[in-house]
Amino acid sequence: MAQKKRFRKVANWFLKAGIIAFITLCLVELVYRYQWVDFYKTEWEFQNKVRTPDQQKRRALVLGDSFSADTASWVNQWKKDSDLQIFNAAIPGVGPETYRLIVSNRVEEAKPHIVVVQLYEGNDLYDLSRPVNWSAFGWTRNIFWKCSNTFRSLGFINYRLGQSNQDLASPGNAKTTDTFSLQSYDARTKLYILGDVTYPMSMVQLKGEYADQFQAIIEMLQELKSASGKNARFYVLTIPTCVQTNRRYVKQYKQLGAKLSQSLLKGHPWAERIKDAGFEVIDPIEALRLSEKSGTPVYYENDPHLNSFGQQLVAEYVQQILKNDR
Repeated sequence: MAQKKRFRKVANWFLKAGIIAFITLCLVELVYRYQWVDFYKTEWEFQNKVRTPDQQKRRALVLGDSFSADTASWVNQWKKDSDLQIFNAAIPGVGPETYRLIVSNRVEEAKPHIVVVQLYEGNDLYDLSRPVNWSAFGWTRNIFWKCSNTFRSLGFINYRLGQSNQDLASPGNAKTTDTFSLQSYDARTKLYILGDVTYPMSMVQLKGEYADQFQAIIEMLQELKSASGKNARFYVLTIPTCVQTNRRYVKQYKQLGAKLSQSLLKGHPWAERIKDAGFEVIDPIEALRLSEKSGTPVYYENDPHLNSFGQQLVAEYVQQILKNDR
């Protein structure tokens, strides 16, 4: 009897703790979804030392992920060469779902004439639906990803915990080696391939379920454009994956376990679909392919991000497209 009583007591304690934790999570989710607290204030202040709009200049606002948030990103290079006042609202590790949450606050602060939304084709669809795979991943990862598909604040908590021991200005270890290595390659990319051996081909070519998921991207872009204001010029910058620019990257991904084909090097489905939806697209893929073809790499050897030359090339391409936007 005493043992049963202790068991019931412990069970009741866990039940109450679970209920309290669930209610707390729901409240955090509510605050996060409506951004009643600026969850990304740290990134905003880090990227923009001056946050007061200069009424004497035309202003641009960039929404993006780590491709735009890096201290050596195309955005910061654009700042150096532009007469615009450029506000960078990029956040590492996020995608369009997060841009949708923060855009109103950032537009209100920056009052931009130009808004550029940067997309990365290698994982932005995963920002909408995490790649749950019970046969490839452990149950803890699958449960977390499945829950975070519903509770978006879990993704923020995971992101913040990952940032707690990192300097925003520090590059990842995978960016420090100059030759391709199976051991040194970016761990997240290897994880994606483990979960889907066609990664990133099915995603960038919008095959199967990704074709349907992409419609959500279009709808979010429409929402972002509306939130940018009637007088703001709205652009979408598409950053392709490395395997879309040169066959040597396709070969490297095959060594990582991916099943890909050379068809990745033809066309650009994301840019085409976005254009068809009526958006102005900044598409540097051919410039990146040309640089790779000439022997100048634009991506790191062991990381899917653009290297310094690739970032500079994108900055120049963006400036070329926007130079007549007055």
